[in-house]
Formats: sequence, structure tokens, C-alpha cells
Amino acid sequence: MGMPLRQRDIKHTRSSGEWGVDWLNDVKPERVTITLEADCLCRLLGEHQLYVEDFSCVDETSRACVRSLLLTLLNGIGRD
Repeated sequence: MGMPLRQRDIKHTRSSGEWGVDWLNDVKPERVTITLEADCLCRLLGEHQLYVEDFSCVDETSRACVRSLLLTLLNGIGRD
């Protein structure tokens, strides 16, 4: 059986006009461990939705993959 999910409280902030999620006062960890497909990571980096300063790799294989993705992205700049 999986872990039960708590219902989230979605609130609209009038001053900014944005929607925010309040996870019912859950403790917010300083770090979260996730996995992403390399294609998704490349897309997020390429669209400037994620920056290399915002994450770290936990193993050498991941570091090598990120290096390769970054080089691919850098080589593609200005080729439109």
C-alpha cells in the first residue's frame, strides 16, 4: 500500500495574482531528492526553468550526464 497523500489547500494571492499551494503546514525540508529523465532535465535547463546552481548530482554517472547535457546546450546556442 502506498503512502497516503494529504489534500492540499490551494490559495489565490490577490496581490500577485498567482496561485500558491499550502501543504497544510507540513514541515518543509531543506533538501528533496528526486529523479528526472535526462530529456526532461535538458528541456528545463534549455528553457531556463532550472539552473545548474539549483541542484547537485549524487553520483559520478549523473555528473557526467549533466556535463554532457550542458555541453550540448552550449553548442546549440545561436544556431537558429
